[in-house]
Amino acid sequence: MKDLLKHFAPGFCFILALSSWALPAGAAPVPLASLQPATVYAYNPALSAAPAPVSIAVNEGPPQPGLRFAAESEVTYAVPAEQNSFSGVIVFELRSLDVPQDEFRAYTKEVLRIAVDGKTEFERGVDSPQPPLEFSVPVRAGQKLTIISRSDAAGAAFSLVAAQFSPERRAAGSTYLPASGQGYVDFTPAPRQGVIGAFFPGESVPVTAVFAGQATEATVSFQLTPEGGTATPVQDRAQVSLSRGAGGIAQGGALWQVPAHQGPAALSVDEQVGGQTVFHREMRVAVIPHVELARVSSSTFAVHVSGSGHLIALDEFAYLWGAKWGRVFVRWPILEPSSGQFDFSRIDALVDTYRAQNMNVLVALGEDTPAWAGSPGSPDYMAAWERYLTNVVKHFAGKVQYWDVFNEVDVKYASPKLKGEPDWDIKVLRAALQTIHRADPAARTVCCSTGTSDWLPYDKRLFAGGLLNDIDVISLHPYRPTAPEGKEGPFTFTEELRAPLDLAKSYGASKPEWATEANWIIAPAGTHVRAAGLPESEQAKYVVRANLLAYIENIPYFLHAPFEHTHRPRIHSATLAAYAAMSSFFSGSSGPTVLAGENGLWAVASRNGGAYVGVLWSITPGVQVRLGADNLRFFDFFGNPVKLNPDALDVSDTPTYFRSSTAPQVQVLSQGRSVQWKSVESPARWTCSPNTSCSRTGSGVRVRSQFTKYAYQITSPPISVRSGGCFMARISLNLVEGNVGFFIMDGSTRQRVGSPVRTTFVPDGKFHELQVRVNTGSTRSVNLIVTASNPQGGTSVFEAADPAIADCE
Repeated sequence: MKDLLKHFAPGFCFILALSSWALPAGAAPVPLASLQPATVYAYNPALSAAPAPVSIAVNEGPPQPGLRFAAESEVTYAVPAEQNSFSGVIVFELRSLDVPQDEFRAYTKEVLRIAVDGKTEFERGVDSPQPPLEFSVPVRAGQKLTIISRSDAAGAAFSLVAAQFSPERRAAGSTYLPASGQGYVDFTPAPRQGVIGAFFPGESVPVTAVFAGQATEATVSFQLTPEGGTATPVQDRAQVSLSRGAGGIAQGGALWQVPAHQGPAALSVDEQVGGQTVFHREMRVAVIPHVELARVSSSTFAVHVSGSGHLIALDEFAYLWGAKWGRVFVRWPILEPSSGQFDFSRIDALVDTYRAQNMNVLVALGEDTPAWAGSPGSPDYMAAWERYLTNVVKHFAGKVQYWDVFNEVDVKYASPKLKGEPDWDIKVLRAALQTIHRADPAARTVCCSTGTSDWLPYDKRLFAGGLLNDIDVISLHPYRPTAPEGKEGPFTFTEELRAPLDLAKSYGASKPEWATEANWIIAPAGTHVRAAGLPESEQAKYVVRANLLAYIENIPYFLHAPFEHTHRPRIHSATLAAYAAMSSFFSGSSGPTVLAGENGLWAVASRNGGAYVGVLWSITPGVQVRLGADNLRFFDFFGNPVKLNPDALDVSDTPTYFRSSTAPQVQVLSQGRSVQWKSVESPARWTCSPNTSCSRTGSGVRVRSQFTKYAYQITSPPISVRSGGCFMARISLNLVEGNVGFFIMDGSTRQRVGSPVRTTFVPDGKFHELQVRVNTGSTRSVNLIVTASNPQGGTSVFEAADPAIADCE
């Protein structure tokens, strides 16, 4: 590609230089370390934000005095009299994070800004080690200088070395200070580029090349390699003229035009001086469309980035997903650290950050409790709870309309740590629902964001307790380990979404619903998360398909921990790129029509202005369709134009998008290959565990356990399976009492394979089919097991029949 790197004149990146203006008579520089901050504020209340004196050597130089700052703080200084600039050297201190060996290294992420009277004069976002950075910003006596920093992890820090106010009038600028004979290329000047690795297709990125030594020219090379073999690498190169500045640093500037191809990619950047490579870096990036959220009035696409109750660096970049909604937590102990003493600063910063991104905000109110508030449900607690809710809701009236009343109250109700008065959960929820409506008549309550394995019976308990009249929006957390279209336990993803609505209708209530937290949390195999071992490429497909299925149902879906997770602290570039493509197509569209939704094939279209936008995918291999519409254009999973034959369109589990000028129609040409189920030994012949009563009933067995939480009840004989493949099992269960789970055990190691599934449905006297799906790995023989699964203890009574197995592929 020609002319993607364009040479700019020396000094493009503001090499620091003194003005020729005269200095004020008698004025002298003022070291920052000699001043007391006017204000010191920690975003994370558990941290100390007071700057600490340090002595740091910059490259080969002698140690110099400096100040270390916590990277989750805001520190303000009054500018001394007769001072015109503020300068120093920034040394970022990033912690290395554990990632699988085959991945790029990951570090804590930081965003640093220097503002003068509220106006940002300098900003930088970093996600990897880099040379010290010399900077200067203009100031004027009497102004307020604020050093603002944010991170994604506690304990990150940075230092300002030799920082001072000076009477010299310096232009705004910065320059990196690599070690002697080394170079550096800054190609991520915007914080979203430096922290997230997010670039917009076709954008022009200012590039700075520096070299510590004598040089007049550098060659800067870029290679962007899309992941998955979707496109050929794009290579760009430019000769950059270098101008020698202070400290022996030669510097020059250019522009890099980001290739138009969207999606995750590996970006390699090199700098050569005199034929020698003086800088090399590889990083994973996402080239994504920019969704103009200010133009989107409503959407079902939503994210939940952080849950700490205070700003982290990643909150600033929620808009990149193209989601219209953001969910944040009010942490009661942070908001009201002592009785009656409210501090709204942290939640204000969170809410304002999302609103500044043109996003709507859902605020979660309950979960953790201050120690001083007492036991949940007690008179003291209830008085404090209602006062807290009233103050928060009134504070945000006009800014926040939707309130998530209590996060995963069923988990907290089962936790000994938060157990209080009998039935405290119903008492606390009822008070919250009614208090919110009293505090702000325009407020809408979202409840109750359940998160345990028996969420639906728990919802029944709450509905039977009379809460439905005060709930405006029903909510749940549909985390899943497997594909959204397949069954996990008794439900597909769509069936799981509909179940609480159907339950509410049985009580005579018709309510909207939100999925307020869910994802496929990925981690190395063996980690105790539900989607452990799932590749990010599969996470991306599952997340997009789940959002599209929720979009069809008009149910907002809040993607939890979208950027990264503790178990895999690296930006999910593929998922980000796929999600942003989806939201760019469907944000602002209306009236989704399901063109196909059977036998594993999905086709959906919506009106978008005077035209149509749509998507197709299939979890059944071998499906082929004919798509009929005028002016059809096709796009791949990441939004790149592709040429496809609409008269013989092969449909896979990777969504394909299309646009058309007329309403599309789908004709199925080939149904594909269906799953072939094979019956196995009747449960009446399975091993019945001790302390369990088993009796034949028809073609199955009736089982009653003693009082227990978790214990095997019936175990199948060994079943041979194909190793290294995908394996499915199913069984029909009629739950009478308690709760049960269904899982697969390796016949040799006696270890569980994959995640268990649980009944989750409300006992209704009917048989329900449960399915479990696993990757067998080295397993050659398995046992199917039905187990009691009562988080709070109890008796499990059920009937089991008709087990079967199948290969997934």
